[in-house]
Amino acid sequence: MKKYIEYIRVSTDKQNDSGLGLEAQTNSIQSYVKSVKGEVIQSFKEVVSGTRKERIKFNSNLSLSQLLANRPVLLQAIEQCRKQKAILIVKEYTRLTRSKLVIEWLMKMNLTFVCADSPNDDPQIISIKVGFGEEEAKKIGERTKAALEVKRNNTGEWRKGNILFNKGTASKEGIRRIKELANNNPANKIAAELICPKLLEGWTLQRIADYLNELGHSTVKGSTFTTVQVSRIAVRYCLQ
Repeated sequence: MKKYIEYIRVSTDKQNDSGLGLEAQTNSIQSYVKSVKGEVIQSFKEVVSGTRKERIKFNSNLSLSQLLANRPVLLQAIEQCRKQKAILIVKEYTRLTRSKLVIEWLMKMNLTFVCADSPNDDPQIISIKVGFGEEEAKKIGERTKAALEVKRNNTGEWRKGNILFNKGTASKEGIRRIKELANNNPANKIAAELICPKLLEGWTLQRIADYLNELGHSTVKGSTFTTVQVSRIAVRYCLQ
């Protein structure tokens, strides 16, 4: 009987407390393990964001422990897999990492890992998917920022929420405060957790907006999502 060590990642304390996303990951993993007549011998759960911070271009000379400095629970799960000669299992690759370098390290260690939602993907395929995701996220970020910069240069104005700024009156402290409030808003963080993976999968902004609205999510002002709101959250949380 194959032994599996389960790793589940949720991105916010609110998700951890409410179980948002946790049940779906657990069900997917358990269903796969049952289908192959395996056994989950240990489970690890981590509350940490896996968005833009993981897409930093790391120095290839860094060790795996250095790469996962902000993911201590994942590092523990990997160490246990090596000791127990078990298979690391996650729901999908975005729960594991969005860094191609981390995947390459796991392959170098000969660590067996599998995604319950796509169990036929071998490590090389997962590495390719992560690489495409990194590149696509970079391109989307570059295109979005370029479009915003063109608009700013043409009009001399830009908007943050309900506040309209122009080159003559913009306050650095005001902009800093607005960014701080937006970044700390729980609704934005929850939406970002849904938006970022879909961007990596190649979804359009309109498709993502429709998806959020179908799930019953709303903006911080209680409105339905449009491509504008999705783009703003993507730039803030997923693309930097």
